Amino acid sequence: PLPEQHRIVAKIESTHAKIASVEKAVTQAEALLKKYRESLLAKAFRGELVPQDPTDEPASKLLERIRAERALSGKKSKRDDLPPISDDEIPFEIPKSWEWVRLGEIGLWGGGSTPSTSDDSFWVDGVLPWITPKDMKCERIYDSKDKLNSLIKESGSLPVYPPGSILIVTRSGILKHSLPVAILEIEGTVNQDLKVLSLSKIASSDWIFFALRSFEKQILESCSKIGATVDSIETDKLLNFLIPIPSKTEQLRIVGILYQTLQIGRSTEALLQKNRDIAYIFRSSILSSAFSGRLVPQDPAEGTGHELLAQILKEKTDKETTKTPSKPMSPRGRKPKL
Repeated sequence: PLPEQHRIVAKIESTHAKIASVEKAVTQAEALLKKYRESLLAKAFRGELVPQDPTDEPASKLLERIRAERALSGKKSKRDDLPPISDDEIPFEIPKSWEWVRLGEIGLWGGGSTPSTSDDSFWVDGVLPWITPKDMKCERIYDSKDKLNSLIKESGSLPVYPPGSILIVTRSGILKHSLPVAILEIEGTVNQDLKVLSLSKIASSDWIFFALRSFEKQILESCSKIGATVDSIETDKLLNFLIPIPSKTEQLRIVGILYQTLQIGRSTEALLQKNRDIAYIFRSSILSSAFSGRLVPQDPAEGTGHELLAQILKEKTDKETTKTPSKPMSPRGRKPKL
């Protein structure tokens, strides 16, 4: 019945308005959470998250050991000849015990490739994780969707990276807005769309991981390859990018607080998503209830839908019968037959 239609529509609109207010609150909370996360990382990398400990050795000593270890490794490339850091490059002040360092200085960099997909000998009985951008949806990599045969590892045709290496997507459409970064927790290799930073035990993988997260926007803005067909990060620019670094002990203190605080943020994020899902389900169930006659109580005094339909059909029939019949065309007005 028409009165019940009006009551149902009013109920739908009022309920949907309440659901919309919940969804708006969830969106606002997600935005605040994102700002809080960015603020937390900014404080961490400005030396404002934990107090400095005078007994910690200066970061300069840490860098000396990293450089000495790299020299002993004997692995060197043209990209290792990085220019000294000038005062004009430094974006903000950091504690006196900290140091600015180029990403290219703090470990060994490498890449990967894609073995022939038409050659089954590379892929049958795969055991070696082969990481591609589609695997880079989490912070820590324990496995990959595709794996290579152990013969690849034995032949040395592809580099195998140790646990603790930092994986960075440098070629993908996602680089329009995000820089996927992850810590490798297993031995593995990568395809040509990723770069790998292998760190010694002297450096903290977690610190570099959070640094790349903190400076994500700046890296995307300053290191993106101009004119590339696919969104890409220019490796030379990435290696020259500056990050701040404190002593190893201070790195661990800061990283501990970041993980603890960000875990609370993830729990909050999960709760917000749950509320968003509930709102979506509730919106759908309201419509389902409305069109199965369960949203508002029926009032016998309002008649029935059958009576309304009969009235609509009668009105339609009356209109058709009251139409003025068209006048027949005169013989002169008719078109001649061909």
